[in-house]
Amino acid sequence: MKLTKKKALEIAIELWEWMVDNPGKFKLEWPGWEVYGEMEGDCPFCEYDNRHPFKRKCNCPLKEKYDSCFASAFGEWDEANEEEDAEAGHAAAVEFLAQLKEL
Repeated sequence: MKLTKKKALEIAIELWEWMVDNPGKFKLEWPGWEVYGEMEGDCPFCEYDNRHPFKRKCNCPLKEKYDSCFASAFGEWDEANEEEDAEAGHAAAVEFLAQLKEL
């Protein structure tokens, strides 16, 4: 799917609003994937950039403000998710959604 930066941000906000409203759910459970289809890295920004998130010369919109997605609250969410810490994961999702809305 070819996305504009604006559309990628709209989809990302929609995704993370759902994540905040559905603590304990996995990102891949978001019903929006049925609407928008599969995306690179399961991420609208990676799809917009049309690259794997770990490739050099990333054009992710988060890079402009946070240097990378993992330097934003997304990194905290990802770490909490790996550690199966639902409370920390939810707090990071709330923070990440706020960061997205500031972009």
